[in-house]
Amino acid sequence: MLLALRSSAAITAFGSLSPVNVTTTNSVSLQTNTATASVGTFIITNGGLPATNALTGQRQFSVDGTNWFAIGPAYTPSVTNANGEAYGPAVLSIPIYTRLSVTTTSNVLVGAVYLP
Repeated sequence: MLLALRSSAAITAFGSLSPVNVTTTNSVSLQTNTATASVGTFIITNGGLPATNALTGQRQFSVDGTNWFAIGPAYTPSVTNANGEAYGPAVLSIPIYTRLSVTTTSNVLVGAVYLP
């Protein structure tokens, strides 16, 4: 997996001394990097279809095996007769985000700047 730096400039995460009063507050979401990963090919077979849109497939990825995200174009067969076709390979570009979460037990003014 490769990580590519997105920016080198400082980014304001919290405004200049924002009030946080006995709560948890999240900063803005900041895209910090992009991860890329190569994934293989699926061979999809069918026993014949009434129409090419009678079957679709969607490649998905997950970083935890529970939450899945669709990627790339959907697969639809090119012909209706019994067939096997390759779907893939693909290179995934996955944006990486970060944020700061602060919790206070009294009224506090908080400011934060993110330095890549």
